[in-house]
Amino acid sequence: MTASQHTIAGTVLTMPVKVRKATQHMAMFSVDADAAQGMIDYSGLRAARYLPGRAAVALILAHFIDGDLGEYHEFSTSVMVSPPRSKVSGPRSLQSVFIHHMLVDQTFTLESGRTIWGFPKVMSDFTVHDADRFAFDVSIDGQLVVDMEFRPGDVQWLRNAFILHKRTAYHDHPEPERKRHLLRLWLAAAVLDDATPRFPVGGGAPS
Repeated sequence: MTASQHTIAGTVLTMPVKVRKATQHMAMFSVDADAAQGMIDYSGLRAARYLPGRAAVALILAHFIDGDLGEYHEFSTSVMVSPPRSKVSGPRSLQSVFIHHMLVDQTFTLESGRTIWGFPKVMSDFTVHDADRFAFDVSIDGQLVVDMEFRPGDVQWLRNAFILHKRTAYHDHPEPERKRHLLRLWLAAAVLDDATPRFPVGGGAPS
């Protein structure tokens, strides 16, 4: 079998494109299904309603460090969708994703993504800090569209009924004075004021 190739800006790319090193931050939110549907109506797809009135939206910040498309940052917003004619419901319906937009800061990946895969990539400006604090912001034509910041000692409140999240492996510093110190507090509310379905203690599907 002959590998497919594409020429982008005078560079020949052989499929599959390889990513050798990258980092990623990702969070998935439970959102109003009608609002999510309104955001992607133009696609002709249906937002997956994994619970009555609820859909799932993922925000992903990636830093591609070493790969065939070069180094760049990418921020994407994706909506979990139901495949055409699918009758699957509940959490099992979260199997397909539609990328609403991809913000990138490098022209080669912009052209490659649009030309080869049809990704909705938009040229943007990224500012990322990852030293004593983690923070980033993204602007398009000078207008701020995304920003987030975490400093040492900050408290992040995560409500498991709304947010599905994951982490990549953490590599600690060898020096004792620089080692990570993480405190985690679990709060259980008997009744949620907005009647949002909750994930049960010990795991399982929300009810």
